[in-house]
Amino acid sequence: IWLVIIKGAGKSFSAGQDLSGVDTAKVVPPDPHAKPYLSDIFESAEKLGERFRALFAYPRFTIAQVHGHCLGMGATLAMCCKALICTEDAVFGDPSVRMGWAVPNPLWTWRVGIKKTKELLLTGRYIDGKEAEQIGLAMKAVPAYKLDEVVREEAEAQLRFGGIGGYDMQAAWRVAHETNMDIAGLSTAWRY
Repeated sequence: IWLVIIKGAGKSFSAGQDLSGVDTAKVVPPDPHAKPYLSDIFESAEKLGERFRALFAYPRFTIAQVHGHCLGMGATLAMCCKALICTEDAVFGDPSVRMGWAVPNPLWTWRVGIKKTKELLLTGRYIDGKEAEQIGLAMKAVPAYKLDEVVREEAEAQLRFGGIGGYDMQAAWRVAHETNMDIAGLSTAWRY
């Protein structure tokens, strides 16, 4: 495997966590109406966080191909990819803020900066693909009919060229990039 493209089937990339499971063990916290044990919440959140960190550190080039809604954990999934290419009318945000939950994804700050992160995550406001590209969340925002073509072109460019040094150079860049982010505090933010 040299490259992975993650995309959603149907109308959207991902609407995030399925909240139809409220009052069951399918959502975190398991029952927002009851008082769950903090240890249970922390344990399930840590397991979920490990999955996202594994994708973020995956040693191959990853592209999130986003159309429709990309919300909550779906947005986290997309941000963990090396590249995010979306349609101009894609919708990004985190509805959990509107439910009174704190967003556990530190990548918002890393991808778009503290000011824009505060605006989006303290208000619960959604943005479209065009704005996602403008603020640096998305690498490219394109008309819906061009999405497959643009993602394929990006994938082929990565596979064909992989940088001047090829895949060895990409691996070295990835390690250096992730190390710099860790030195600047990303690993601590993930743990938090």
